[in-house]
Amino acid sequence: MVLLFFIYLNNLIGWYELSPKPDGKSPFAIVGWAISKNEIPTVEISIDEKLYWKGKPFFEYPTIREKYPGFLNSEKAGFWVFIDIFKFSQGKHKINVFIFDNKEKIFLGENYFERKAVTPFFTGLIYILFIFALLPLFFGYIISKFNEKDNKFNFSPPFIFLLFIFISLYICFSGKIFNSIFGKYENFFSPLSNYDGKWYIEIAKNGYELEKPERFAFFPLFPFILKIFKIFPFPLEIKASIFNIILITLSFILLRKIYDEKNQGILFYLLLPFSFFYVTVYTESLFLFLTLLYYYSVKTRNIYLSLISGYLAGITRVNGILISLLSMEILKEKFKLKNLLYLISPILGFLSWCFYLFLKTKNPFMFLSAQTHFGRGKFFHPGILLDITISKIKNPDILFFLSFFIMLLVLSSSFALIFKKRYNEGIFSVAASYFPLWSLSFVSINRYLLSAFPTFIFFGNLIKNKKIVYLIFFIELLSLFYFSSLFARGIFVG
Repeated sequence: MVLLFFIYLNNLIGWYELSPKPDGKSPFAIVGWAISKNEIPTVEISIDEKLYWKGKPFFEYPTIREKYPGFLNSEKAGFWVFIDIFKFSQGKHKINVFIFDNKEKIFLGENYFERKAVTPFFTGLIYILFIFALLPLFFGYIISKFNEKDNKFNFSPPFIFLLFIFISLYICFSGKIFNSIFGKYENFFSPLSNYDGKWYIEIAKNGYELEKPERFAFFPLFPFILKIFKIFPFPLEIKASIFNIILITLSFILLRKIYDEKNQGILFYLLLPFSFFYVTVYTESLFLFLTLLYYYSVKTRNIYLSLISGYLAGITRVNGILISLLSMEILKEKFKLKNLLYLISPILGFLSWCFYLFLKTKNPFMFLSAQTHFGRGKFFHPGILLDITISKIKNPDILFFLSFFIMLLVLSSSFALIFKKRYNEGIFSVAASYFPLWSLSFVSINRYLLSAFPTFIFFGNLIKNKKIVYLIFFIELLSLFYFSSLFARGIFVG
């Protein structure tokens, strides 16, 4: 709901809203923009008459640059401030928002939010265990009774390469058409870097700065690779996309080596509605490639390859430490000191990033603290997660129900793998599914679930009827292009 739109004709213009509308049990954000003709304005937010946040606008807000070209910071007019309601006592709290420059100060308006009681920890834990553990465990047991279908579904690496090239171009054209209609100038390839992609590009250009704590939420390997790409011509977005398309093609080759004659399941996985992230300026392709390279090195007992791929995965994403679970089968062998290297190489990568953060910020877990800037929590609380889940169910959101269904499917298939004694794949997939929940947010959950590749391949191979298989592939393709378009237009974040 828009709270206030204020225009001061000569100097300052500003606007803000609370997003999403506060429900008293989950975090929200103050989102808006502010511009000035005199200098870059300052935004000041107080809660209960105490200063909560003070800073400059820092990101590009849609259409502002085109509507107000004469203002100094119209290119980066947006501000976004996370409100962690759990820092406040129960009851009603008042928000005041001001903007000012060296000549004027304007009051944008006030609003209120109520901090309601959170479901107690252990009560929430009981319900969360039932929803996200017992139900998937039950369905997983049923799924485990079905056998996979071995097949030689005929498609090759060039097919995968061309498919994702097409998806990449489709995203660019979708974003360009949308931006042209709404009068927003964009680089033709810029839709590939929507949302997190812009952060990776910014880090590649400017590095990690204490004044920009949001950047520390992103692990360093991918921005480092983008920084290397800067020496080549063409926009960074298209270079990153081509790099990721090459990686997803190589990942397909590794999947075929790991899952011999499971092509149907592999194609089911690669055509998922959210696999367009494999061509965007995101870490999905890099992380999948390193994970598969690590898993392949474990299967072939290549210690040097596992050290390299495991370490690099550990500095690619925070859940890189989970890939150690894919080497659990080694624990069944006779104890050898070198076998521990398979287990610890991803952890070493993670710890090296923590050590850098300690040197840079004095906080080795700064990547957790930075999550609050994106509306996520730092610590897990089952009562809060239950409240957020109930709130989503009460306010029907088709994307939430889709995400919820996919998560239950992935968890059920993960437990089915455990019942089939494929422990390393099953436990890894369970951990990969639970891991995003620690942030107390369902935002981007579908993208995070892509890392649980064994479950999708397993489930895709359970389908025996060929007509149903082709129907599912067709529905997946339609959904893939639909969500690609939503992402290109800045509507869907994953």
